[in-house]
Amino acid sequence: MKKIGLFFALAVACGSVSCTDTTVDQPRQASFVTVHQTASVNGYYFETDAYKTIFPGDVSRIGAYTPTEGQRAIITYNLLEGDMPGYDYNAAIYGIGHIYTSSVRVVSDADELATFADDPAQFKEGRLLGEWITMIVRCSAFDLSKHKFHMIVNDVVVPENADEEYLSVELRHDDGDDAQGGQLYEIYVSFNTDAVAERLEGLKGIMIRYYDGSVVQYSKIERMALEASEALGL
Repeated sequence: MKKIGLFFALAVACGSVSCTDTTVDQPRQASFVTVHQTASVNGYYFETDAYKTIFPGDVSRIGAYTPTEGQRAIITYNLLEGDMPGYDYNAAIYGIGHIYTSSVRVVSDADELATFADDPAQFKEGRLLGEWITMIVRCSAFDLSKHKFHMIVNDVVVPENADEEYLSVELRHDDGDDAQGGQLYEIYVSFNTDAVAERLEGLKGIMIRYYDGSVVQYSKIERMALEASEALGL
């Protein structure tokens, strides 16, 4: 797996053992995935952002796991030799790390717009692949469980810095009245784009507006082609 940008953390999650070292039981691969429940043997499987399915053929290293339909996660794994019919890959799972999961929403009512807090958060980097926007954001917190993140398309206010080749979206952070300060976190958040699929069609990517605590900032995420993601082993 290539160690670039957002994907570096995935490579780190696989451990620092050399790929030629066969004496240590370590995962060699990692992927962003969506968890899907099923009535089959283990009760769940994973789907990558490139629409490849991974069956958890060996879960002996993770113990009990309760799946939630549509939950985003980072998994570390090794592929198994035996195929599992109906799936692209059969894998031994080494770790499942949940990612904050939400959906892009279109907001066209001023009263509804006012319900979205705009507390400080910083966008670090991200990707748009398949139907998911996955990104790293920074925020300060004493109790991170109080914090919520939303991504909206604001149809109430004309966006600044608009680019017709990119869909304008806003990252909204609600700190849940958690006092400013505390520890600085860098966390993954992931947003499903089904609600804006038609608006995204034919565009290069998204233009994100966010408030960093001092000023409003704008950043672009380019759409990644499925072929490029497969070449990177994502």
